[in-house]
Amino acid sequence: MPVTMVDDTPAGDRSRNTYLTECGHVICAMCYENIKILPRPCGGCGKDIDHRKVIRVYFHEVCGSNSEEVESLERRIEEERRETELLRQTEDRLRERLKELTGMVEASAQRLENAIQSTVEALRSTTGGSSSL
Repeated sequence: MPVTMVDDTPAGDRSRNTYLTECGHVICAMCYENIKILPRPCGGCGKDIDHRKVIRVYFHEVCGSNSEEVESLERRIEEERRETELLRQTEDRLRERLKELTGMVEASAQRLENAIQSTVEALRSTTGGSSSL
């Protein structure tokens, strides 16, 4: 049974509200009003119900289906989630590639530094140790 947080109940008709307890069981509006006055155990598992931790939920079979606007927003949210995940994966790949390229640049810089040092030493040895370089 699909559950939604969108209220499709007729305005002011709280008798059709349904609630989800902390332990995951559904209670009706009358039971919810009663536990606000006098705490009672859950009929599903026997745990005491704290009315402050009960969440109002809407079942399509009780309240009707979502409006086209809500369904459109849900589709958009799902598309945004997929796109966000794709962007995260792309960012991770780019960071890995950046590390790889940075390593390659550092290695090339080290090879260039070594080549320069070797050239300087070779020139010094051929010029008899002159320090003009």
